[in-house]
Amino acid sequence: MRVHAIIAALLACLATCVRLSVATGDLVQRLQDVVAAGNYTYFRLNRAGSVTMVLRSMRGDADLYVSESTLRPDFAFENHDLQSVTCGLDSVTIPAAFRRPVGVGVYGHPHHMESEYSLEIYLSDDRSEPEYERAERDNEAGFAAATPKLPLPDMPAYGESHEEESLLWTIIVGVLKVLFDVLL
Repeated sequence: MRVHAIIAALLACLATCVRLSVATGDLVQRLQDVVAAGNYTYFRLNRAGSVTMVLRSMRGDADLYVSESTLRPDFAFENHDLQSVTCGLDSVTIPAAFRRPVGVGVYGHPHHMESEYSLEIYLSDDRSEPEYERAERDNEAGFAAATPKLPLPDMPAYGESHEEESLLWTIIVGVLKVLFDVLL
């Protein structure tokens, strides 16, 4: 009985860590739906500003495609601008500079007859937008004199951008190994 309580507490902490690392900002909407294998469910995003979309596959495997040029994005390279196609938690951040409306497609992977998912939409605080992105957007809007163009930050060396994700997965795998050892 005590082992089950410890496991539940560890999993709750782990879920909170994953949720906090993926999305920051105010949750403005949560949708739950089912998409059949090889099919799409489409949404239109009209909300201005920087928006983060988090797709959780509760059953099956749903993937996320986003486009500022078509309202029906799909997995073809020319038909989407952003994508997240993992086997678990999918997330994309739509910059404030994207033209509205933005097309959002949720695709049901063909390996599963149906994929049940939850789509959460977070509105990011405008102050969290990096200054160089804000300067780019303002320049495109015709405010070049008011906002100087800032240089882009140095790109991380190969492999550095995945350190956080790798550390998180190492922790998850370690916790799962301990759980299996305790249960078996």
